[in-house]
Amino acid sequence: METVPLLQVRGKTRNSSNWACRRPMRTVQALGKRARRVLVVDAYRDAGESLGALLEMWGYKTKVVCDAPAALEAAHERRPDVVILDVVLPQMDGYELATRLRRFETFRDVLLVALTGYVRPGDNERANMAGLDFFLLKPADPDVLHRLVRTASRQREPEGQSIVYSR
Repeated sequence: METVPLLQVRGKTRNSSNWACRRPMRTVQALGKRARRVLVVDAYRDAGESLGALLEMWGYKTKVVCDAPAALEAAHERRPDVVILDVVLPQMDGYELATRLRRFETFRDVLLVALTGYVRPGDNERANMAGLDFFLLKPADPDVLHRLVRTASRQREPEGQSIVYSR
């Protein structure tokens, strides 16, 4: 079993591109040897496809879409292990997308990672309420992102405070 090192922070925010808030609802464990399926949702096609290409270089099966309705359809068709989504999307924001995915039993244990360039007051609370597991700032450290995707299978643990990812 592989775990991701985490550092508990009490109500403080770091202004760094290498941090991620995580809901402490799951223990991160490594999946077996099968390739993980990753759904990338980004309104900017170039950004999404660049991330998809990087994930494919790492050996993951990826699908890139540019809006929430397409993401819902792709998620039901492909059953991803990980969904990496921007919170700023056309038609429906990433928080609503995460909330809708979590309503389905099939997606309750999928790793949901927000990857965004926009952080506003209250985003941590909104991320928790929507069921997001991690909240990464763009540009994300590729090593951090790779570790999150590589360790996509989790088990539930009790609710707690926000956690900041520590390399």
